[in-house]
Formats: sequence, C-alpha cells, structure tokens
Amino acid sequence: MERVAAWLGGPRHRVILIGAALFMVPLLMPLSAALIAFATLLKGPREGALAALGAASVLGVVMAVTGGQAVAMFAASVLMLAVMVAGATMVGRSGSLDFAFQLGTLGFAGLAGVLAGTATGQALADQIAPEFAQALVSAGAAAGEAAQVADMVARLLFGLALGGMLFSLTMALLLGRWLEGLARPPQQVGSNFRALQLGRLVTIVASVVLVGALLTQGAGALGNAAIVFVLAMVLQGLAVVHAVAGRLGLHPGWLVLVYATLLLPTQLSAFVLMAVASTGYLDNWLGFRQMRGPRPPGNNSE
Repeated sequence: MERVAAWLGGPRHRVILIGAALFMVPLLMPLSAALIAFATLLKGPREGALAALGAASVLGVVMAVTGGQAVAMFAASVLMLAVMVAGATMVGRSGSLDFAFQLGTLGFAGLAGVLAGTATGQALADQIAPEFAQALVSAGAAAGEAAQVADMVARLLFGLALGGMLFSLTMALLLGRWLEGLARPPQQVGSNFRALQLGRLVTIVASVVLVGALLTQGAGALGNAAIVFVLAMVLQGLAVVHAVAGRLGLHPGWLVLVYATLLLPTQLSAFVLMAVASTGYLDNWLGFRQMRGPRPPGNNSE
C-alpha cells in the first residue's frame, strides 16, 4: 500500500482522473473525496484545490459529452470537494480532526435546519415522500408501512442527507489521513480518530437542539438539525469505543461485535446506535477516554 500511496502522491493528473472516475459512482464518492483530502494533506491547500477543480472539470466535460447535466455535476462536485479541501487543510494545520469535525457538524446541522425550515425544502420533501413510498412497495413492503416510513424520511430528509454526508466526509478525511501516513510516515490516523471529539461548546448547542426537537416531536428545522448532531455523536462514540478498547487491551473481536450489531439490520441495531451516540455525548462531559488501562504485570507501585 505504501507504493500505491507514493504513486498517487505523484503528478496531479493521477488524483484528478481517478477522483473524477470514482465520483461518478455514487457509492464511491467518499473515495474520491479521500483522494482530494490526501492531495491536500500531502502537498498543501493549493494542490488540493487544483486537484478538486481539475476533477470537477473532468466530470463536467464527461457529462457534457454524454448528454448529462454538466453544470449540475460540476457545481455539485466542486462544492463537495471544496468542503473536503477545507477540512483537510484544517487537519493539516491543527494536527487533529477535532476542529474540522466540530465546524463540519455545526455547518451541516445548521444547513439541515435552514433547508427543512424553508417552503422550498418542505415542497421537495413532500414530493419525495410518495415516490419513496412507491419504491418501498415495489420492493415488497406493505402499503401502510411504506407510507409511514416514507413520511418519516420526508420529515427528516435534510437531516438524514446532510448527516450522512458528514459521516461520509469524515470517513473520507480519515482515509486521506491514512494515505498520507503511508506516503509520509508516521501514521497518525489511528490516534486522530481515537481522539475525535465534538467538545463541550458544540455539545451544548447540540443539547439545546435535541431538547427542542423532543419538544416539537422531531419535526421541522430542529428535528433535522438534531439528526446531524446524533450522527456526529455516533462518530465520537465509535472513537471512544476504539480508544477504551485499546487502553484495556481488549481483543479486536469486541470491536467487530460492536460494528456487526450496529450495522446489521436487526432489532438490536437501534439500541446499539443510541448506546454509541449516548457514549459519544457523555464523553464530552465525563471523559471516558481518560480512564486508566490495566496495570502492567509486576508493577506494584502506587
């Protein structure tokens, strides 16, 4: 993998072309963002910006040649990759992911709330609801159940979309950090992730939004913003799980078990999700990662 990272860290056109190709596949968009983050971390913000602009230009040209929405693709890719350049720049200058994570969480939560509170956003959500319900019915779901799920998704559309984007871009930033460590040791991605923290100021804002969302039954701007904060807390909760497992010397199988129960579609998943999010929230006040690991054998000193 070191050779791959070194190869990607070569001439700029490699990141541009591979990043553009990955961006065209929805599931691989985070990998495209990770390459831009890697270029920014390795060579600086100017290089990252040029790589992002180059990839967006290639995407625009491809869309124009194939008869697609060239302007829309160019604008969307520039926006997403520019966010990645900004995040990677903050990580490179601060040496940690915390500031980028905190600012991104506030930004995406605020945007989700604003979009959900506008008439245009509400109209878009109302338009998506019946289409989503029809898709669920086509997949074999009962009509009544599909309508309920579609209504919930429509009410929380922007929170789910922007929360998912925050999650994906954070993972892309971590991957970019990992590639940077391969090309230019030492590797810092593990320590950066295990230290990931929203901080008390952001947690206070999140607390106010979560209480407001509960009082309004999770609807509107507050409900959508709350979704973003909850997903951010899930990320911090996972960081806490990794840090504590490392301190206690637990077998990696415990981490696999946590991810399996979190990701597999079972009745237990929702409880594990809330447990991980609660862990992330409380860590800002209680500092779970400060707990001591087991005392080394033979050490009887106080």
